Amino acid sequence: RVSLRQLGDTISYTLSAPVEVHHHIIQANKLTMVERPVTQKVQRSSTSTKNKPQRGMFIDDSKIARKFADRILMPKILKMQNWIVLGETPEQIELSIPMALAMDVDIVIIDENLDYEYEKAPNNITLSRMETGSQVCASMIEKGVDALFCIRSGNTSQDDVEKYIKAGAHIIICKSFSNKELATPLFDGFRALQEERSQKASNNYSSQTSAFPILLLN
Repeated sequence: RVSLRQLGDTISYTLSAPVEVHHHIIQANKLTMVERPVTQKVQRSSTSTKNKPQRGMFIDDSKIARKFADRILMPKILKMQNWIVLGETPEQIELSIPMALAMDVDIVIIDENLDYEYEKAPNNITLSRMETGSQVCASMIEKGVDALFCIRSGNTSQDDVEKYIKAGAHIIICKSFSNKELATPLFDGFRALQEERSQKASNNYSSQTSAFPILLLN
């Protein structure tokens, strides 16, 4: 559960789920207020001219991937000012949309296959629960999250890529693609998205000249 409060240029949000927030752990069943300044209000101007993404969200069910994102990818490779890493539990997936809106994220990187196990009472049978990054991406866009969407996947066949694009992904990242080389294409993609927003605002946009999708498959 998330509740939001904005005072000037500071957004405060209260949540009750285990979430990794920029090296701060919010424990389950404990309400913790986290405040972080933002450089602009949640209502983003369609003519914003930021050259690089500043606030990011990374979603993955892999503990190794989340740790890498929190310690290296977000702060050192992409040089984010603020970021959040989610995906430890299915509940965090549900929190991703309100938190993305609260943070006004610039970029969202989502693993395609989000696989979880859970206990089903009364027999305590362990079942598998699968969610997809493309589903999360589509839901975020539907709810008004305005960001550069990147889907990470080991499945990059033509049918798979078409599914990611249909969900709204701007960039498709094959898991074999070097994480150390992500900065340039993601920054280029962010600038291209800013340009498209500007073109749409002035009614000069044409889908035929779109820079997307960007495929990082090697």
